[in-house]
Amino acid sequence: GGRAIPGMAPSVSAAVLTVLFWWCEETDHTADGVCNILWSSQQLGMTSDGTQLRGLEQMMAAHAPRTEAEYARDIGSIFNSYCTAAEGFTDRKKKDKSATICASRASNTLENLFRAPPKGWSKMGSGSADIPSADPRQLPATEMV
Repeated sequence: GGRAIPGMAPSVSAAVLTVLFWWCEETDHTADGVCNILWSSQQLGMTSDGTQLRGLEQMMAAHAPRTEAEYARDIGSIFNSYCTAAEGFTDRKKKDKSATICASRASNTLENLFRAPPKGWSKMGSGSADIPSADPRQLPATEMV
Protein backbone atom coordinates (compact mmCIF):
# COMPACT_ATOMS: atom_id res chain seq x y z
CA GLY A 1 0.00 0.00 0.00
CA GLY A 2 1.44 3.29 1.12
CA ARG A 3 -0.82 5.30 -1.20
CA ALA A 4 -3.12 6.48 1.57
CA ILE A 5 -3.19 10.22 2.10
CA PRO A 6 -1.23 10.94 5.30
CA GLY A 7 -3.47 11.86 8.18
CA MET A 8 -6.58 10.71 6.35
CA ALA A 9 -8.64 8.40 8.53
CA PRO A 10 -10.07 5.43 6.67
CA SER A 11 -13.65 6.05 5.72
CA VAL A 12 -16.46 4.10 4.16
CA SER A 13 -18.74 5.50 1.45
CA ALA A 14 -21.80 7.27 2.80
CA ALA A 15 -24.23 4.97 0.95
CA VAL A 16 -22.64 1.85 2.43
CA LEU A 17 -22.75 3.35 5.93
CA THR A 18 -26.45 4.21 5.57
CA VAL A 19 -27.31 0.73 4.36
CA LEU A 20 -25.17 -0.96 7.04
CA PHE A 21 -26.74 1.22 9.73
CA TRP A 22 -30.17 0.10 8.55
CA TRP A 23 -29.10 -3.56 8.45
CA CYS A 24 -27.18 -3.66 11.73
CA GLU A 25 -29.11 -1.23 13.93
CA GLU A 26 -32.64 -1.00 12.58
CA THR A 27 -33.20 -4.59 11.51
CA ASP A 28 -31.18 -6.10 14.31
CA HIS A 29 -28.44 -8.02 12.50
CA THR A 30 -25.80 -6.82 14.97
CA ALA A 31 -24.11 -10.24 14.97
CA ASP A 32 -23.37 -10.02 11.24
CA GLY A 33 -19.60 -9.76 10.72
CA VAL A 34 -20.06 -7.04 8.12
CA CYS A 35 -21.40 -4.78 10.90
CA ASN A 36 -17.83 -4.46 12.15
CA ILE A 37 -17.26 -2.14 9.19
CA LEU A 38 -19.99 0.11 10.56
CA TRP A 39 -18.87 -0.05 14.21
CA SER A 40 -15.21 0.61 13.40
CA SER A 41 -16.20 3.47 11.12
CA GLN A 42 -18.35 5.05 13.85
CA GLN A 43 -15.61 4.62 16.47
CA LEU A 44 -12.89 6.05 14.22
CA GLY A 45 -14.70 9.37 14.27
CA MET A 46 -14.77 9.42 18.07
CA THR A 47 -11.18 8.79 19.08
CA SER A 48 -7.78 10.32 18.54
CA ASP A 49 -5.94 7.60 20.43
CA GLY A 50 -3.32 6.14 18.10
CA THR A 51 -3.55 2.60 19.46
CA GLN A 52 -7.34 2.57 19.23
CA LEU A 53 -7.23 4.01 15.72
CA ARG A 54 -4.84 1.29 14.54
CA GLY A 55 -7.02 -1.39 16.12
CA LEU A 56 -10.18 -0.02 14.52
CA GLU A 57 -8.46 0.25 11.17
CA GLN A 58 -7.36 -3.40 11.42
CA MET A 59 -10.90 -4.42 12.36
CA MET A 60 -12.30 -2.56 9.37
CA ALA A 61 -9.73 -4.10 7.02
CA ALA A 62 -10.35 -7.59 8.41
CA HIS A 63 -14.11 -7.51 7.81
CA ALA A 64 -14.19 -5.69 4.49
CA PRO A 65 -14.77 -7.76 1.34
CA ARG A 66 -11.74 -7.93 -0.97
CA THR A 67 -13.23 -9.27 -4.17
CA GLU A 68 -16.30 -8.30 -6.19
CA ALA A 69 -17.81 -11.70 -5.34
CA GLU A 70 -17.36 -11.12 -1.59
CA TYR A 71 -18.70 -7.60 -1.98
CA ALA A 72 -21.82 -8.87 -3.76
CA ARG A 73 -22.36 -11.52 -1.08
CA ASP A 74 -21.64 -9.35 1.99
CA ILE A 75 -22.78 -5.87 1.01
CA GLY A 76 -24.59 -6.13 -2.31
CA SER A 77 -27.13 -8.49 -0.75
CA ILE A 78 -27.75 -5.98 2.05
CA PHE A 79 -28.26 -3.21 -0.53
CA ASN A 80 -30.91 -5.40 -2.17
CA SER A 81 -32.70 -5.98 1.15
CA TYR A 82 -32.48 -2.28 1.98
CA CYS A 83 -33.89 -1.17 -1.37
CA THR A 84 -36.75 -3.66 -1.09
CA ALA A 85 -37.54 -2.49 2.45
CA ALA A 86 -37.18 1.17 1.43
CA GLU A 87 -40.38 0.91 -0.58
CA GLY A 88 -42.16 0.75 2.75
CA PHE A 89 -40.30 3.61 4.46
CA THR A 90 -42.75 6.24 5.70
CA ASP A 91 -40.26 8.79 7.05
CA ARG A 92 -39.86 11.39 4.29
CA LYS A 93 -36.17 12.07 4.92
CA LYS A 94 -35.35 8.38 5.07
CA LYS A 95 -37.38 7.70 1.95
CA ASP A 96 -35.60 10.45 -0.03
CA LYS A 97 -32.21 9.19 1.08
CA SER A 98 -33.07 5.62 0.15
CA ALA A 99 -34.34 6.72 -3.26
CA THR A 100 -30.97 8.34 -3.99
CA ILE A 101 -29.02 5.32 -2.77
CA CYS A 102 -31.14 2.79 -4.62
CA ALA A 103 -31.14 4.78 -7.84
CA SER A 104 -27.34 4.71 -7.91
CA ARG A 105 -27.07 1.11 -6.82
CA ALA A 106 -24.98 0.25 -9.90
CA SER A 107 -22.13 2.36 -8.52
CA ASN A 108 -22.14 0.41 -5.26
CA THR A 109 -19.14 -1.72 -6.11
CA LEU A 110 -16.05 -2.84 -4.27
CA GLU A 111 -14.24 0.03 -6.02
CA ASN A 112 -16.46 2.55 -4.23
CA LEU A 113 -16.63 0.85 -0.83
CA PHE A 114 -14.07 3.17 0.77
CA ARG A 115 -13.55 6.88 0.41
CA ALA A 116 -10.19 6.20 2.08
CA PRO A 117 -9.31 2.51 2.51
CA PRO A 118 -7.90 1.24 5.82
CA LYS A 119 -4.27 0.15 5.94
CA GLY A 120 -3.91 -3.56 5.49
CA TRP A 121 -6.85 -3.78 3.11
CA SER A 122 -6.34 -4.35 -0.57
CA LYS A 123 -8.64 -5.25 -3.36
CA MET A 124 -7.93 -8.69 -4.75
CA GLY A 125 -8.38 -9.37 -8.42
CA SER A 126 -10.80 -12.05 -9.49
CA GLY A 127 -8.78 -14.50 -11.54
CA SER A 128 -8.20 -13.30 -15.09
CA ALA A 129 -8.79 -9.64 -14.31
CA ASP A 130 -6.07 -9.68 -11.68
CA ILE A 131 -4.64 -6.18 -11.37
CA PRO A 132 -1.67 -5.70 -9.03
CA SER A 133 -2.50 -3.27 -6.24
CA ALA A 134 0.31 -0.94 -7.33
CA ASP A 135 -1.65 -0.15 -10.49
CA PRO A 136 -2.32 3.61 -10.51
CA ARG A 137 -5.88 2.96 -11.69
CA GLN A 138 -6.57 1.57 -8.22
CA LEU A 139 -6.36 4.99 -6.60
CA PRO A 140 -9.68 5.97 -5.05
CA ALA A 141 -11.55 8.30 -7.36
CA THR A 142 -12.60 11.58 -5.80
CA GLU A 143 -16.20 11.00 -4.90
CA MET A 144 -18.72 12.80 -7.06
CA VAL A 145 -21.87 13.61 -5.18
